[in-house]
Amino acid sequence: MQRKKYGKIVLGAVCFALLLAGCAKQKAGMEAGERQDQDVFRPMINLTETDEGVYYVQNVQADSDFMALKYVDKASAKETVLCRKVNCRHDSKACQAVSEGANYMGFLTYVNESLYYMVCKSVGEDRGLCLYRIRKDGTDKTLVHRFENQTIPPNAAVMYRGKLFLSLPTMVEFEDATGSESAEPSLVMYDLQTEEETLIVDGSKLKDTYVVPCGGSGDSIYFLEMNLNEDEGLIFRQYDFQTKEIRTVLEGVLNDAQFIWDDTIYLQPAHKKNVEAYHIKTKKREEILTYEEEIDDVYIQIGYMELIKRTKEDGKERGYYKWYDLKEERYLFDEFKSEDEMYVRMRLANGDYWIEKDDGIYFYHLKEGTWTKVEEIS
Repeated sequence: MQRKKYGKIVLGAVCFALLLAGCAKQKAGMEAGERQDQDVFRPMINLTETDEGVYYVQNVQADSDFMALKYVDKASAKETVLCRKVNCRHDSKACQAVSEGANYMGFLTYVNESLYYMVCKSVGEDRGLCLYRIRKDGTDKTLVHRFENQTIPPNAAVMYRGKLFLSLPTMVEFEDATGSESAEPSLVMYDLQTEEETLIVDGSKLKDTYVVPCGGSGDSIYFLEMNLNEDEGLIFRQYDFQTKEIRTVLEGVLNDAQFIWDDTIYLQPAHKKNVEAYHIKTKKREEILTYEEEIDDVYIQIGYMELIKRTKEDGKERGYYKWYDLKEERYLFDEFKSEDEMYVRMRLANGDYWIEKDDGIYFYHLKEGTWTKVEEIS
């Protein structure tokens, strides 16, 4: 964030001192605002939210080699490519909003007036996994960091307290140096201020274990360590990035849910039809939802949960979803919805939902039960 810097003898000195005091207060306020912004635990997915709108990633055209950052204004529900260049076709490197030849572009988040996102390319001179920053008005695109020898997108990414946490596929070299193979994922931290990488969990030393960041608290990050053998379950752990220590928070079973929010773990106990909240600091449990249906999976997202029934139709697995708002304590819809019919991507800060349907993107206003379709600006 850019800050602006701010003469007969005694009066001039007094005025100058008052100006300095005002500047110091303004600077302190801005820095406090930045710290507060950074303190929010932000899962990085393919869309992110600001007070004014939503940013997301999409192919420029169905068969295009270019992926673009797009912006949707909340008030008008109008969509445009995040580009300020006049008459730009968004189909070349000259456009700051696009990436060419990427096998992945996404993991978006918004911190301190800027968007951060990741681009992964397996070939070319800019091969690798890269973290970019761009101002929210579509200007000043900057390469922040390149993760060396990483050509596979991360399994998951979160931003918390000025640090990027990644679950990265680990590549292990063959002993004869003829190539490499993928191993279990590692948990890696990248500090935006010091520009240093820290290996928290080394995936090459794990066996049948999946690690993924899932929450933040104080100067620490929560992560999930899941053994892929169903009878061995999973473990929630906490990594303190000041002391570098790891402690166990809770051991559970495989169908426990994932995200930790406000130091609370939401759990689906095995062989039960309910969801419980486990409060880490008090170590107390409480039941927050019961259901009668046979549910195959329960996933906790930020502010809501997904209940999923899976069926096989015409030889293909199909998912049916029901979404429950954790704050309003109510379902979005009475019936299960096919994944082909609609899919919830995000709960917005105002309680609305970003929902994708066959015919486009919608804002669903839960309290009113109404829809607003997102329209592209031509």
